Amino acid sequence: MGHGTDPRWFPDEVGRNDAEARFLQRIRQIAAGWSVPGLTPERDTSSLTVLLPLYVDVDVADLPIARRTLQIG
Repeated sequence: MGHGTDPRWFPDEVGRNDAEARFLQRIRQIAAGWSVPGLTPERDTSSLTVLLPLYVDVDVADLPIARRTLQIG
């Protein structure tokens, strides 16, 4: 996908302010270059603005179920 953003990564939110919108845009740009077997944007990533700060997570399929989700706030 090059350097563009892919809205399938971390869907659901646009951000409550400019800083969150820029963060989501940047993380989507980075994620577009990820090559992880079994990782799909729509199924394995999400974003939530109902929490403070903005929250994003990635479901890492190869980890044991108890430690599967990488959470970033």
